[in-house]
Formats: sequence, C-alpha cells, structure tokens
Amino acid sequence: EEWREIWKAGHVGTGKGLAWLETEEHVRELEVAMLEEHGLTLPPEAEPLTGLWRSSQLDWRRKTLNEVRRAVAWRHLLWTVLTCGLWRSRWWPRSA
Repeated sequence: EEWREIWKAGHVGTGKGLAWLETEEHVRELEVAMLEEHGLTLPPEAEPLTGLWRSSQLDWRRKTLNEVRRAVAWRHLLWTVLTCGLWRSRWWPRSA
C-alpha cells in the first residue's frame, strides 16, 4: 500500500533534490523488502519473479538503493558544511 501511494503521488521524475532522494531511498527500501523478504511481484510484472530474473531485479534495486543512500549522505554533509558549520559557529554573527 505504502509503495503504491508514493508512486500515485507522482514521485517519478520529480527531480534530484534532497526530498526527492529521501523519497527514492524509501521507495527502493520498500521494493527490496517486498521482493526479498516477502516474495512479492512488483508492477508491471504479472507473474512471480523467480531465478535469474528475480536476482536481476533485486540486484539493480540494491545497487540503486546504495547509490541513493550515498547521494543522501553527501547532500546532508554538504548542507551541514555550508549552513550548520558556519551557522552554529561562534564567529557567525547572530541576529538579535
């Protein structure tokens, strides 16, 4: 249900910002769990995934999940360095 709701909300092709990356990470986590732990079939497939096709589907989703996680981590690090690092510094002027 959760996976379907995210896709219905128009997640596909909405950009590469941090919010999009975090949603993409969540989608890929759900897909891996559905395929690996629950043995479910994702649309547009109509038949259960087995053998090499199942492995192939899991492999590209795991790879994408790892890439998205790296991108999220870099965005968070960059944001911290560019904002919080200076913003929380005692050298940064604070407004009254």
